[in-house]
Amino acid sequence: MSKYPNDRIEIVPKANADPNAAAEWKVKCLDCPGKVRKNPEETLSGFEVHLKNRNHRRAVDARLSGKPQPAVV
Repeated sequence: MSKYPNDRIEIVPKANADPNAAAEWKVKCLDCPGKVRKNPEETLSGFEVHLKNRNHRRAVDARLSGKPQPAVV
């Protein structure tokens, strides 16, 4: 994500009980524990909203500066 080079995200496959079903993915924010986008149709656009969020920006800034991360609400 060249637009957000300092943000840490992870693309992970969703667990699927049906081996014949199409693969589905979710996007996980590594700077904000618990922030996962699960709806594949809004994953990227919705996650960009998260990346712009003030609390997320604070968590990234804190990580980059070496300070303890603030609690993300």
